This record gives sequence, C-alpha cells and structure tokens, in this order.
Amino acid sequence: MTITEKAKTLRKELKSLGYTAKQISVTTKDYSSIRVKIKDVSIYLKDIETLANTYKCVSRDAGTGEILGGGNDYVFTSYDYEALKTAKSFKMDDAQKILNSCENSGYVYKANEEYSIIYYNKDGYLPKIVCTKDNTNYDEITCIAHNQHDIAEALVRIDSFIAKQ
Repeated sequence: MTITEKAKTLRKELKSLGYTAKQISVTTKDYSSIRVKIKDVSIYLKDIETLANTYKCVSRDAGTGEILGGGNDYVFTSYDYEALKTAKSFKMDDAQKILNSCENSGYVYKANEEYSIIYYNKDGYLPKIVCTKDNTNYDEITCIAHNQHDIAEALVRIDSFIAKQ
C-alpha cells in the first residue's frame, strides 16, 4: 500500500469514527510520511496518535536497532499550531495562578470531582504537571512544565484527556 493509499484509508477510518475533516486533517508529505493535524483540541491526541501509528512502517536493523534506509512510512501526529495557540490563550490565567502558588513544592489544582492536577517544581528535578485520578497513585498524564506556556499547554492536553473519560 502506498503512503497516499494509507492516508486515504486513515481518513476513511477517522470518518467512520465520527471525526470530520474540520477536526482532523490527514496529509502526505514526500513519499514516506503522513501528517495528522488535530484542529479540535478537545480531541485527545494520544487516541488519534495510536490509531494513526498503525499506518507506520519502519524497518530496523535486527542487531543495532538502527532505522534502515528506504521503504519506511512515518506518521506524525500533533495538534494544529493555531488551534493549540488559541486554546492555550484561555489557560494562561490558570497557568499563572499555578506558577504563583508554588515555589518548591507540589501545588494541587482540582480539575473536577474525579481528577487533580499537581504541579511539581522541586530543586534538581524538571518541573512538571501531573494529572491523577483521585484516590489512586497512578499518573494519567505527565507533562514537562518549565513556564506559563508549558503549563497552559499541559492544561489543554489534560482537558482533552478528561473530556474523553
């Protein structure tokens, strides 16, 4: 199956799942890659990425694990830059509140009755945002969060995750 045929099949599969071209675009680049852009940030990226990656085909050397040249089909999935930028703009105030409320310890931000968002900024560690389901020790999502923009983006991604639950 050519990369163009794979992209066409992926579009059909997304459509059968109820996604429209206004929500997700699937394009090919060169002769070896599919680009999936999610234009609706309420859609959870990991779900689409998992589906799209079924169309990826990368050959590796059995001994070294290196990618072999030629015949590989790559898939790149991401949120559309402008859509993500717009969504982040609505989260900037919350991101600043989180930054202002936390020096070198964890800050808990309640997402809803079921999920909490915890911002960790401890000396010697990368600052991060973690979304956890209450009453569990399992991290649902972890995002590196160096600054207000990173935190805002993490909050957008967490919102899309919680909305799918």
